[in-house]
Amino acid sequence: MAELTRDVNERNVQSAYVCAPFDLAYAKLKKAGYKIIEPEQFAQLRIAKGASHNVSSNGAYTSMGDVMIPQKGRFLTQVPFVLRNPAESTQAHRQGKEVYISNEDAENALPAGSVQIPYKQSSVPTDRFAEDPITVFVFGKTAKEYGAFLKEAGIEAMPLWFNDEKYINSQKSPFANQLWLHRLVGDNWSDLIGYGRCLSYNNAVRGVRYVEPRSGETATKISTPKLKEIVRYSRQFVPQIARKDFEKGLEALFRKQ
Repeated sequence: MAELTRDVNERNVQSAYVCAPFDLAYAKLKKAGYKIIEPEQFAQLRIAKGASHNVSSNGAYTSMGDVMIPQKGRFLTQVPFVLRNPAESTQAHRQGKEVYISNEDAENALPAGSVQIPYKQSSVPTDRFAEDPITVFVFGKTAKEYGAFLKEAGIEAMPLWFNDEKYINSQKSPFANQLWLHRLVGDNWSDLIGYGRCLSYNNAVRGVRYVEPRSGETATKISTPKLKEIVRYSRQFVPQIARKDFEKGLEALFRKQ
């Protein structure tokens, strides 16, 4: 049986993932009280935990969907058709089929919140996350910060992997998929992936749940202190004679992250 692995356990937020076919993984997360993670929440966790943490070194399915419409184009949408019926969608992929939807459903999904992915666009430069309609739609208010985070990790552009025009136009009706946010390590570069009949594979589905603060407490945003902040704070505790070596050691630790 697929196991639920919780790798983020902060005071006010927890995150876990399950590696299993999509329908089984999604059901297990829901039973444990997790909602499937939104791409912006995923980005926020990565920024908070760092490029070497498990949330950054492993990809997962997110809450966002995509729709491919013959003769019209490919779109990311806030209406995730796969989540409407995970079992049926996953079964379609088990049978080697796309998750087909009606023309009416596809057209109705676009006004509810969507962004088109131009066929000619294959990536988004990380220094343009705050301006590109795709990354603004996917990562919301965190787009600029996430782009800077990826750039600092050595990623100059985030690739976009979706069905091409020829394949989409060869289909008789629109079809949907679920958005995957890839890992940072290797040559994956935090890709956005929305193609392939892969829901039936043992891929990860990540969930998140927020913990209500106890009486008198205030939930705060997850944050990791910067090197300058740690150095400044530590000066009251580290003797002058050892401070230089201590700060050099801290800097070396931060370079490893």
